[in-house]
Amino acid sequence: KGVVTITPTGAAPHKASLAVRVLPIKLQEDPSKIYGIYYRDPLDDWNRATDEVSKAFYLRKSEWEMQDLVAHGTRNVTTSMWVAPEKDGKFEINGDLMQMKVDRWRKYGFKFPLVVGINAGGVYRKYTNEDLGSHIAKAKPPPPEYGQELTRMCQAIEAERVKRGWPDFLYYPIDEPGTSPGAIAFMIETLKAVRAAGVKTYVTADPTNEGFAPLKPYIDVWCTQPFLPGRADILADKAARKVDYWCYPNHVNGENDHTTVNGARVTYGFG
Repeated sequence: KGVVTITPTGAAPHKASLAVRVLPIKLQEDPSKIYGIYYRDPLDDWNRATDEVSKAFYLRKSEWEMQDLVAHGTRNVTTSMWVAPEKDGKFEINGDLMQMKVDRWRKYGFKFPLVVGINAGGVYRKYTNEDLGSHIAKAKPPPPEYGQELTRMCQAIEAERVKRGWPDFLYYPIDEPGTSPGAIAFMIETLKAVRAAGVKTYVTADPTNEGFAPLKPYIDVWCTQPFLPGRADILADKAARKVDYWCYPNHVNGENDHTTVNGARVTYGFG
C-alpha cells in the first residue's frame, strides 16, 4: 500500500492511494523441454535505425524484453538469417547482427537449437519473377537454378554459423505451406535443396494431413498444432527414423476468435 503523487505540467500535485495484491504464484519449469516464442527482435529495428536516440531505445527495449521472456520461462525464439539472393557469386550475410543476438541469448541462458528463417521466397522470385502467394498457393515447380542457389545460400549461412561458433540451426524456408499440387512440388524441391547443404529442415505443417505425406522424407523437425499426431505415433516415428516434433498452440492462444486464452493457460501455463 502507498500513495502515488501525480504532478501535471503547470498544475498542483495530486495524491492518490494505491494498493497492490501480489498472488503467491510461482511458475514451474520442466528442464527437459524448451519453451520458445515467435519473436520480432528489437535488434532488427536497432540495425535499421539511423539515429543514436532510436538505436539506444531499441537496445534498451531488447534487454527489457529478454528479461521479461526469461521471467516467464521462455528461453528460445524463432529468428531469421535474411540474406538477399546471390549477386556476383556472393551472399551478403550480416553475421555481426546475429552475433549480437546469440551473445544476448547466451547471456540469458537460452536453450538451443534455433529455428532460423531463410529467404527461399526471394530466390524463387529471382528465377520466376513471381511471388509464392499466401501459404505458397501460387507456387509452381521451380527451375533447377532455384534449388542450386538455395543450397549455396544455406551453405553460406552454415559456414558463418560454424565459423562463429553459433548454436545449431534448424532451417525454416517456408511458413505454413499449403497442399496444392504446385505447393507440394515446390516444397519437395525446396526441402531437397536445403538438405543438400547438409543442414536440418523445419516445417510448420500437420503431419496427419495426407496432403503433406510426400514431404515426410525431407523433414527433420515438424512444428504442429498440438497434439498432432498422438504421442504413441510420435514415439514410433522418432524410433523409426531421425525426426523430431515441436508444437505451437496458435489455436488456443488467441489466434482464432472462437477460442479463449484459458485453453493456452491450462495446457501450457502462463502464455
